[in-house]
Amino acid sequence: MSKLIDVRVEKSKSKSGRHSVYYNAFIVSRDCTIRQPKLVKQQKVKPTYRRGEAIEAKAKPPDNIEEVLVKVRFVKNLWGRVRGEIEVYNSDGELVLKTVYRKLKIRRSKGDPEYGWAIECLMDKLKLPVKRYNYETGVD
Repeated sequence: MSKLIDVRVEKSKSKSGRHSVYYNAFIVSRDCTIRQPKLVKQQKVKPTYRRGEAIEAKAKPPDNIEEVLVKVRFVKNLWGRVRGEIEVYNSDGELVLKTVYRKLKIRRSKGDPEYGWAIECLMDKLKLPVKRYNYETGVD
């Protein structure tokens, strides 16, 4: 049996509305179909900012080898710039790729660049602009 993955599902804004945070998890397949994972052991927690909701849960990794679980964390700052982290987990629940999103670019921090297809599919669905994907950096 594969291990469960800790996920946080949150969408919150500051009281002034100038800062916001977005956490979520998705299951992405090779043909770019995206769906929500099955969450177990859900627990409501206090959100990062004042307005919004947050849930911490455990997610089951996908059963199919052709699918991966992608966790995202994005923060929008005072000037409207978005930065964040994207993590890709395989069907065994192992972290296979970790990237950062900054200045409209995605850069690999660690892991296998072969899983970049999942990030590209997800960024298209979330409609976040990306100038460049750089999978050559980071460590293996």
